[in-house]
Amino acid sequence: MKCKEATHLVSAGMDRPLNWRERLGLRWHLLVCHYCSDFSRQLGFLRKVARDKKDH
Repeated sequence: MKCKEATHLVSAGMDRPLNWRERLGLRWHLLVCHYCSDFSRQLGFLRKVARDKKDH
């Protein structure tokens, strides 16, 4: 899996459930690519901050 597909799946996975092939491929990619792993963490953080801000 290339980084472009991985970042797309990270984003898509926040909006819909990923199928098992998508999850498996993404997990493997995130284990070996620290750039995409960082992107995934940052996107999750931004989503949480936005959700918390919305609740206030």
